[in-house]
Amino acid sequence: MKSRARQRIAAAAAAIAAIGLIVYLIRVPLLTGAGRLLVAAGAPVHADVLVVMRGDETSFERTLTSAALFHAGYAGRIYVSSALNDLASSDLRNRGIKLPSPQDNIAAILQQKNVPCDRIMLDGNAPGGGTFGEATRLAAVMTAQRLSTALIVTSWFHARRARWTMDSVLGNSGKTATIVLAQGPIGPENWWTYRYTSLTVMEELLKLAAYGVSREARFGDDPANSPRGDLIQAPSGCTGNS
Repeated sequence: MKSRARQRIAAAAAAIAAIGLIVYLIRVPLLTGAGRLLVAAGAPVHADVLVVMRGDETSFERTLTSAALFHAGYAGRIYVSSALNDLASSDLRNRGIKLPSPQDNIAAILQQKNVPCDRIMLDGNAPGGGTFGEATRLAAVMTAQRLSTALIVTSWFHARRARWTMDSVLGNSGKTATIVLAQGPIGPENWWTYRYTSLTVMEELLKLAAYGVSREARFGDDPANSPRGDLIQAPSGCTGNS
């Protein structure tokens, strides 16, 4: 009996080892395939407004790509939503510490890439709500500004969930959105070789799975009221709004 039990254990261990070896040998196509699950984008098309999706306030690839698309003539305005990480700068200002918000930094980069002040639309609504919140604020602004089409610039790992959310929210208000990928050195074919991108991709895969079950989750820091489409601000130092 003991001999048979040992044989079963040895067989199970060998099977696990064999499976592990196979997974290791095919890890690159498996990881690449997992990354490609997150991608859902198309070629840029002419639209009423370019949208810099928030969440890229380190390398600013979404901002730089939006500026390039603006100069290529794909849209005449660039919209930047508010986001939760802008609140830290507001809190510091209340303590006498002057520090640009991430939204301010995006606007500054756009200006340094020669996007005119009056073509930059900064949302002044309360932040929150993640991608769903951004889509809701964008829908309100597009309605108020009489814009029908948007070119959404986001990272490859955020693209599919962004498309689902934008189609859902903007579709309900009669607007359309096209997702375009921000340009950068990291993509589905090499994401696991970068520490922080690996964490982001794993998180995004979980978010995508959760979205498929219950759509966007709601949190306590989501905005309580419906956003206003007229709360558009010009970048600091500019005169007038877009």
